[in-house]
Amino acid sequence: MTSCSRKYFFLLLFCFLPAFVLAQNQERSSPFLAHHLSFKLASLSDSVYKLPHEFIARGSERVLLDSSLALRTGVDYVLNNRSGLLSFPPGILGQVMSDSLPHRLFVSYRYLPFSFRKEYFHHRIIWGADTSGRTEKTVVSPPTRFSFDDLFGSSLRKSGSISRGFTVGSNRDLTLNSGFRMQFSGSLSADLDIVAALTDENSPIQPEGTTQTLREVDRVFIELNGRSFGATLGDFNLTVDPKQGGEFGRLFRKLQGASATARFADMTGLGVSGDAALVAATARGKFATNQIRATEGNQGPYTLTTKQGDRRLVVVAGTERVYVNGQAMTRG
Repeated sequence: MTSCSRKYFFLLLFCFLPAFVLAQNQERSSPFLAHHLSFKLASLSDSVYKLPHEFIARGSERVLLDSSLALRTGVDYVLNNRSGLLSFPPGILGQVMSDSLPHRLFVSYRYLPFSFRKEYFHHRIIWGADTSGRTEKTVVSPPTRFSFDDLFGSSLRKSGSISRGFTVGSNRDLTLNSGFRMQFSGSLSADLDIVAALTDENSPIQPEGTTQTLREVDRVFIELNGRSFGATLGDFNLTVDPKQGGEFGRLFRKLQGASATARFADMTGLGVSGDAALVAATARGKFATNQIRATEGNQGPYTLTTKQGDRRLVVVAGTERVYVNGQAMTRG
């Protein structure tokens, strides 16, 4: 090789070498990766194929039939670059498979090495199966604040009050007073009812006057009633009428404790039914009897006393019985 030829050779090498190196650097710095695969065409029904990758670079794919026939995009096949689905029109596969010879498909493409989930959500859907084996969708609700209906349902009727106050005076410190009272009634289930009155107050005040119907504001109790039983816990009235206890077995008491009743209907098959009651309680207050010699024309008031003669007492409302000359009087 002459010196002149060498000069031209090195000059051409110097001119094309930077372009070759630049092309190599661009290829190495490209975010796309290359992939090649081949698979056998099995039947006419297999018209859609899922490629191993997604985010395929547009125009980078090359599809060959039997490594020799290049297929045209949009005419012989359709490629979804986002999902990597390769589909063929039915007519193309019919022409290829008409000779009943084995055929292979060669696919090469470039893709982005990204991996994304198909779904993004704030609350996950939980899939469960019922007793029949069918799947059902259950949406997990966000947590809610506690409600009284969460325990017993919405069939209960509720009412109540909360009071706050203070007492101040001469020669005494500031005193804070608070009171809470709640009543509710309704059904806990199809055959169980409840009635309740709850309070943290402790008031010795009793209804006064001549009203015939008394509203006992100081009763605290929980009462349950079913089809064949009943139970009460707290303040309740125990009444035994002459039909149950006879002429001398009558009883009326306002008690604090627990009581349970049960009703039996024809347990022996002989048409015999009955009731049973169990009471464990203490009386509210103490029993006392006063015999007062009234004055003609003087309607009172007449002072009541305890058994010890103490006049400072509080009568439990509704427990009094007044007789004039042996005849029972009615309040009001």
